[in-house]
Amino acid sequence: MSLLSCVRAQEDEAWRRMVRVYSALVHRWCKNVFELQAADIQDVAQDVFVSVAGAIHGFKPGTAKGSFRKWLKVITLNKVRDRLRRDGRQPLGIGGNHSLADIEHSISRIPDESDEAENVLVLRLVLEEIRSEFREATWSAFWMSVMDGLDTDVIAERLGITTHAVRQSCYRVRRRLREELNELVDDVNS
Repeated sequence: MSLLSCVRAQEDEAWRRMVRVYSALVHRWCKNVFELQAADIQDVAQDVFVSVAGAIHGFKPGTAKGSFRKWLKVITLNKVRDRLRRDGRQPLGIGGNHSLADIEHSISRIPDESDEAENVLVLRLVLEEIRSEFREATWSAFWMSVMDGLDTDVIAERLGITTHAVRQSCYRVRRRLREELNELVDDVNS
């Protein structure tokens, strides 16, 4: 089952993993796009995931709503707006009393889903999440091949395994990575 399916099935571990991976993006948007202060970022992120928890069953990937990440961006934008409205004269963002107006224009500054830095961030966090599921030799073979770009023969020699075992290791990790990213990150090629 994909991570999204597991979250919908109310599996605690799946929810923890999703929050760990995607809170990094919410924090990134709040800091880099909306220019919120650290304490405010934590509050907005908490509000975002409370909303996600309440609406996750209604999210359908591949529909007009788009990908999970796009849906999450919209929720984040709305929570930032709510926060600024609620706080009235005490703007959270840099820019004084004009913060709410600036936020209204910030949506265009949120990177496209093809933003390479976002893709790398999500991919790195998901890889950290799944690493413990593999033996060290399997992970090392995958890492040396995919991340370091080493030749299969070189990896096999270094690890003392066959070239077939190297290819199998890469296949297993990539398959698991695709499962994890299936519905959530439509645009990261694994």
